[in-house]
Amino acid sequence: MIKAKGKSSAKSSNTINIKGNVSNSTVANSISAQTIVYKSRSKPKMEFADGAIGKKAELKNYVKHLIDRYNEYKEGDVGKSKMNYAAIWGIIKKEFKASAYQVPEAQFEALCSFLQYRIDNTKQGRINRGKGFKNYSTFDEMPTRMASHTGE
Repeated sequence: MIKAKGKSSAKSSNTINIKGNVSNSTVANSISAQTIVYKSRSKPKMEFADGAIGKKAELKNYVKHLIDRYNEYKEGDVGKSKMNYAAIWGIIKKEFKASAYQVPEAQFEALCSFLQYRIDNTKQGRINRGKGFKNYSTFDEMPTRMASHTGE
């Protein structure tokens, strides 16, 4: 049920309330409003821009791998109780002026280098490098990349 807030008149309202189960609903290119009140238990799914990392699963998965590895190593530095897992997402947004998956494909290597540098500079990352251990898989070593190379 979609209902315009305010009095019914020829003048349109700038606020729309959507009530009910809207988790599988689609509202696109049909609402022009300054404020939309969305009440649901889940966030609406966001569409990635054309040319963004999030449009290609293998790029998105590799960035997620690096972020997960960074959080794992950073947790070892600060402890689980003081760990802020969302911080890296904000740092990426500040550095690249876009959320991680909205970064253009042209900046994929720069984003990966940025994350790899941060992983390597955690305490665990420095220990691993000193012992000759890898801190993360390379893009070509990721399972989705390997399957595409073998033709599977």
